[in-house]
Amino acid sequence: MLSFAVAVLALASAVIAAPTDETHAIILNNNCGTGTALWNQASSDSPQSSTTAHAAVTGGEAWLNDGNCGIHGENCAAVEFTLDNGSVTIADISLAGSHANYTHPISFKFSQPCTQTLSCSSADCKDAIHDPTANGPYATCDQANAGIEITFC
Repeated sequence: MLSFAVAVLALASAVIAAPTDETHAIILNNNCGTGTALWNQASSDSPQSSTTAHAAVTGGEAWLNDGNCGIHGENCAAVEFTLDNGSVTIADISLAGSHANYTHPISFKFSQPCTQTLSCSSADCKDAIHDPTANGPYATCDQANAGIEITFC
């Protein structure tokens, strides 16, 4: 009986201590010839460039900083995204609220096998959210470890 209890405790410890295998590539492409492509999480004040996140990314925002954008892309068009194996992977192009200023063409696509993509090449593009109370347009991906590639210009 003792060996069974030890085996159960060992298995439970292994499950609890197992590292998450969640990884999400965030790739930013700047084809504009000016500015810096950045992304940030809503809970952070440290914008960064392309990276691989080893945990869920919630409230992500990516924008092309041309010197007129805030620390979360305020005053600039942005891609808003969440990459989360345990919940939802979703993204949209925002031209609403603090991102209402169209600045550069912007598009995104999820990593394979997901194929949804959205793009915006003008201030009135149909693939962007223009009203902060609207629900969409947006793209989703139901694959674990989905990444996102965001391209400016």
